[in-house]
Amino acid sequence: MHKTVLKQVLDDNGLKQTWVAKRVGVTAPALNLIVHGKTLPTLRTAQRIARLLRTSVDDLWPLEEELPTAGVTRDADRARGSPTASGDG
Repeated sequence: MHKTVLKQVLDDNGLKQTWVAKRVGVTAPALNLIVHGKTLPTLRTAQRIARLLRTSVDDLWPLEEELPTAGVTRDADRARGSPTASGDG
C-alpha cells in the first residue's frame, strides 16, 4: 500500500471519484486504485490531481520516511567511479 491522503481530501471536499477521474483523464477504476493506495499515479496524473484539488503532489503523497543521505551519496559516488566509494581512498 502507498501512503496517500487523497481519499481524505476528496471526502472532506465532497468530491466524487468519477468527477475527479474525468477531469484528470483517467478511468474511474484507475483513480479508485490510486485513492486507496493500491497503485501510484504517473507523475503527470499526480500533478493533474494536485492542480485540480489546488494542492501539491507532496501534500497528497507525503514521504513515509526520509532517504538516508549517506547511502545515497555512496551510491552516487559508486556510479561515478569515485575511489572513496570503493574504499580505496
